[in-house]
Amino acid sequence: MKHLILHLGQLSSEFDPSSFSSYNIENIRNQEVLNFVEELLKGIDEKDLFPYRVSTHLPSEKHESIIIFKEGFKWDQVIRLAVYLRLLPYENWISKSPIIICDDNLPNPFLNKDLESLSDIQNFLNIPGIFYKSFFALFGKGENDEGNSDYGINRFLKTINKDFDTKVITVTSENLAHDRHSITNHWGAVKLALNAGYGIEDIKYDFPPTLYFNYLIKKYGLKIDPNNDKVNLWSHLKKEKILLVDDNSDKGWKAVMLKIFEPAIIDVADDFEKINQFGNVKDISSYDLIFLDLRLPKIQKKEIEYDNGITLLKRIKDKYPQVPIIVFTASNKSWTREAVLNFGADGMYVKESPEFSSDKNYSKENFKNFTNSVVNTLEKYRILRPYWEEIQFIIENPTFLSLPEKGKSRFKERIEERLKMFYGLLKRGFEQTEYNKNQFHFSDNELSFMTLWSILNEISEACYDKEDESEFFELNDNNGKIWKLSPPKNHKDSNWKIISSNKYLIKNEYEFFNILIDGNPEMINGKYPRLKSKKVESFISKKNYTFLIPSIPENRKEVTKEIGMQIAFLILNSNKELTYKEELCKSLYKLNETRNHLYLTHGNYITTGFYRETEKEKREKHTIKPNGDIKDLFELISFLLTGKENKVEII
Repeated sequence: MKHLILHLGQLSSEFDPSSFSSYNIENIRNQEVLNFVEELLKGIDEKDLFPYRVSTHLPSEKHESIIIFKEGFKWDQVIRLAVYLRLLPYENWISKSPIIICDDNLPNPFLNKDLESLSDIQNFLNIPGIFYKSFFALFGKGENDEGNSDYGINRFLKTINKDFDTKVITVTSENLAHDRHSITNHWGAVKLALNAGYGIEDIKYDFPPTLYFNYLIKKYGLKIDPNNDKVNLWSHLKKEKILLVDDNSDKGWKAVMLKIFEPAIIDVADDFEKINQFGNVKDISSYDLIFLDLRLPKIQKKEIEYDNGITLLKRIKDKYPQVPIIVFTASNKSWTREAVLNFGADGMYVKESPEFSSDKNYSKENFKNFTNSVVNTLEKYRILRPYWEEIQFIIENPTFLSLPEKGKSRFKERIEERLKMFYGLLKRGFEQTEYNKNQFHFSDNELSFMTLWSILNEISEACYDKEDESEFFELNDNNGKIWKLSPPKNHKDSNWKIISSNKYLIKNEYEFFNILIDGNPEMINGKYPRLKSKKVESFISKKNYTFLIPSIPENRKEVTKEIGMQIAFLILNSNKELTYKEELCKSLYKLNETRNHLYLTHGNYITTGFYRETEKEKREKHTIKPNGDIKDLFELISFLLTGKENKVEII
């Protein structure tokens, strides 16, 4: 039988390696093993992960036993080393061979106070496959039946059951140096990979070689569920770039993201200052998605704070509301989810902690939550992002910025507010529950449509001179006197003219309200004649499901009350080619009909049939969708505010 001896300290005074060289005892006391042991024992009390692995320094060929000489080390350290070897995650001779701790002071070594620190290893004195023997008991000579020298170790091994059940070993993390957050970061990344159908070899990641992780791997395994297909979410990306903001990105998170989103680019920002100052990121808006860890270090202060992630979340969302953010966290507290959603996060993924590893259903549901959150978020912003980008184009456009203000009016500010209101309602439409929509008969999409429609009123008010006091006309009274007059102020039939042009939407002809017996007109407060409308000419009509400018003005009342007419007249008098203007007018006509049939409004002209339908029935006839009526109305408004043919590119 061949045995392996690990010398941790000084050799026993009774043990001379040269005298045993011919009896299959291999002594390991090289520098690599000493380094490994030193780092292992140091790692118990320090947070730094040590880079050494025992399998790279011990023989690959099988030995019948491993003997650890304890000299110079405490009992708790040696026992931890023995348990570590027993729990090596990969099946090899080391994890299957008996481990014997040898000490001259046996058989009463367990009175030492240092054993009290082993509370995280349950029943450490009875761990299967770990034994305690004195030097003499192991190396005292005896004669076997063939007359050859035989060591006590050989005789001892013949008496034990070598079928060691490591599943009964329990190791907790409460007394280990690695806190829950660090442990979850290591374990959670690999669990995410396994659930996505990728093994350790796929993401090229090694667990930290700690006692606790050896225990986890031994207990729960790292095998991929054969029923799991490899998950790849690349098809949901448009820019093919993801930003991972996590100081633990090298603990498997970047590796698994590279697989799940392959072949997308995964950029990493690993501390609060870098991303907060956008120092290593050219443009946040260039990313499809941001994964943001809540606990981020501040390199200058060398501190890790929960608030760092929250602060960063708020700052990114304030500046880039069109970029989706899914928060990564090791916290499964309900108030954490409430906080991150309150500050603009689009989802939250709880990194899987080892404490849930025994619950396979939890692991599957947690991964399902991850994929649903990613897919739903990306699909939502596939529509939302183009709208926000077009809103930014509008409010920065020179044509919009040159929109005239009337007196103390604040049209540009009001329009910008309503565009953002529209975006917020559109976003809320994706987050609206079916229960609220069906039970309470409202739709955020319809509210966003009506908010857009209200912008048409703002545009009309900004673009028309509705009092037209600068236009004068002349009337003769019965005495032959010529009166030079202006349209009545605030008259319901006052002229409507596009500002800074001679284009009239509606033009009035006036006459004296009454001619007195003396031939003079009736006066108002003795200052100016009282007038009334004689004729109202309209310069736009609705025909054949569109709007057009008639060759002969029409005499029609109440034209100014129809917002569709007002907007169509602006379109038809723009400097665009006729075919495009006609296309917009047809779209406007359809949108106007939709607006008049919405359950929120009925326009000016209603029929008795309107009141015979329920709100639910009306909604079924006119389904408002972001890629339908909303898109058409938004593009029309964008044209009116910028003068450009802008399309919302929803890919």
